[in-house]
Amino acid sequence: FPLAFKAILLDLDKLISASRVQPLSVAAETVLMHLVDNVPMPVPGGPAVRFSLSPNLPALHVSCAPPNALRSTDYSLDVLTNRLKPLQLLKLVTVLLLEWQVVIV
Repeated sequence: FPLAFKAILLDLDKLISASRVQPLSVAAETVLMHLVDNVPMPVPGGPAVRFSLSPNLPALHVSCAPPNALRSTDYSLDVLTNRLKPLQLLKLVTVLLLEWQVVIV
């Protein structure tokens, strides 16, 4: 859910920024805990989960691809490939082919 997580963090930032002008009716921590505790995780291939962090913000839709489909992201690999040396890029491809977990920082 990298894109959904990004959208949630951006909306939470908008909500907290707006609280400087007009105080929130609940604490930001309460909003975050409600999100973690009460918003269900979407089922792969099932319907999208729709929720909103605040009535003032647009609703977010989160869904999972079916189990037999590839996950989609809209991240460009240009930055990654431009910064890695050829040997590092080869190691990355090798690790991905071996199905190891990779964390890119």
